[in-house]
Amino acid sequence: MARKVKEAAPVAAPGADDLEVLHPEREVTIAGRQLVVREYGFVEGLKLRPLYAPLIENLKPVLAEGELPDLEQVLDLLVQDADALPQLMAAACDQPVEWVAGLGHEHGHNLMLVWWGVIGPFFVRSAAGQLLSERLRAMRRAGATSTPS
Repeated sequence: MARKVKEAAPVAAPGADDLEVLHPEREVTIAGRQLVVREYGFVEGLKLRPLYAPLIENLKPVLAEGELPDLEQVLDLLVQDADALPQLMAAACDQPVEWVAGLGHEHGHNLMLVWWGVIGPFFVRSAAGQLLSERLRAMRRAGATSTPS
């Protein structure tokens, strides 16, 4: 007896999401403004590094446990250096810092969630890279251990 075989769902062409991975962005309306929230460019990220360095340091222990932070952990991490947050968010959406800092709770929270959705992987990659470097340095310092003969 013959059965009708379902057609497979079309598969995206290889590399179709490369741009999203390499340079993610989201369009969102916040407080009546249409924004594009994007990941920092290379040089821009370097210039912002002093602002986000404390976030990376605070993120490393969470990642060291082998888990990605959940939303509550992210909020706890962000509040530890809340003064830098408006600048970091403003840079990602090309808006004045004053505008971001002046948003009401709901609009600010929504922008922060979109910003983290776009920028969060950047911070996670940075923190994970630093953790790996620290572990490799520790292994080199420990040196080769002798084994009993």
